[in-house]
Amino acid sequence: MLLLGLFVGINVHRAVNDLGRAAERERTQVDAVLVADAPPWVQESAGPAVASRPARYTDAAGRQREVVLIIPGRPSTGTVVPVWVDRDGTMTARPPTPADAVVLGVVATLGIGAVGGVALRAVWIAVRREIDRRNAAGWARDWARVEPEWSGRGH
Repeated sequence: MLLLGLFVGINVHRAVNDLGRAAERERTQVDAVLVADAPPWVQESAGPAVASRPARYTDAAGRQREVVLIIPGRPSTGTVVPVWVDRDGTMTARPPTPADAVVLGVVATLGIGAVGGVALRAVWIAVRREIDRRNAAGWARDWARVEPEWSGRGH
C-alpha cells in the first residue's frame, strides 16, 4: 500500500506541477486597488475579520475592471492586493504552486496509505474470522469422534 501510495503521490505531484505551469502561461498576476473601506458591520469574531471589498485593476489590454474581493482584516482604501487574471482579463484563481504540488502529493500518498491500511486490516480480520470458524468446526468434528472413547462412553 505504501508503494502504491507513493506511486500515486508522485503522479499527483507531477500532474499538479504540469497544471500549474500551464495555468501560469494562461494567467497573469495584476495589482487590484481597494476603492472603499471595510463596512462598519464587519465584526471580528473567533478569527480575523473578513469583508467583501470593491476593487479595481487594469487588465493586459489596458481596460479598467471592477471586482469585489473577499479580503481578510481591515486594510484601508488604496491598499494593493495581488489578483490573477486570465487572457481575457477576467479575475481567476491563482495557479497551483510547486508547494501546492508537494502538499497534494504528500496528502495523496498518506491518504492511499491510510485507506489501504484500513482495507488490508479489514481483510485480515475477515480472513482470521473465517480461519477461526473453520478451525472451530474442525475441532468440533474431531472432538465428536474422539470424545466418546476418551470419556469412556464409547465402551
